Amino acid sequence: MPEWPPHHLGRADLNAGSNALIVAVALAFGVFPIAFADFYHAFPDKVAMIAESGISAGSIVAVLLNLLLNHTGSARTEAAGRPASPTADERPAPPAEQPARA
Repeated sequence: MPEWPPHHLGRADLNAGSNALIVAVALAFGVFPIAFADFYHAFPDKVAMIAESGISAGSIVAVLLNLLLNHTGSARTEAAGRPASPTADERPAPPAEQPARA
């Protein structure tokens, strides 16, 4: 049974990939309608209705950036024959220090 309330952001690895960027940009889009309330007045009504809600704007941006940066970007690099950014376990170990020659 899943725990309630879910704490997905607390378990997210913000050091991996672009997760920290996704969170920062989504939060910025969520706060933007509060800081600049009249910004969306020139947009079409349907776009303004969604964008003026900080929760809606932040959620949509988070989902789109997650798909763009974590899923489609990785698939493109793997399809090109290059692995996506290596995890800590996959990174090569640094070379051992060589003793100085006299």
